[in-house]
Amino acid sequence: ALSMRSSKGGGGGFISAEKFSELIIQLEEMKAKMGQLGEERDRERETSFLLKSQLNDKRRTAELERQFLPLLHKVTGPIGPCHPSMKKKQGLTGLTNVTNPLDGKSDMQASPDKRHMARTLSQVDMGMNDQSGLDLPSRMSSSAGAGYGGGPLGF
Repeated sequence: ALSMRSSKGGGGGFISAEKFSELIIQLEEMKAKMGQLGEERDRERETSFLLKSQLNDKRRTAELERQFLPLLHKVTGPIGPCHPSMKKKQGLTGLTNVTNPLDGKSDMQASPDKRHMARTLSQVDMGMNDQSGLDLPSRMSSSAGAGYGGGPLGF
């Protein structure tokens, strides 16, 4: 028969087999409960880690917004990378779909000659098409002092 010496009792006390089996049952219950608590602790630890990482992401986003929001309010037009659906519309050219102020069409719809002419006209308006290297408007070319009208053809 199973018997064990009792640590509480006197020097010669023994535990009965019934008491020993009850203690074994309690031990098994405690072991199962500890396993459940360990699993629950692991789940809570994972949840805590996930929530901390989300908090860090939101904190970083808030820091970036605080830093760059004043700049974003000053900028006009689209900001950031193109959406994948826009890349499909643009094709492989890599050109952005910008509206031409001269004809109201987008650069993707205008012919290459019209795009070149629009760029040339905008350069003339900004004084960048002068042959002498000076930033002068085109009506004030180097031939203006020779009695001509000063245009590119001398009229």
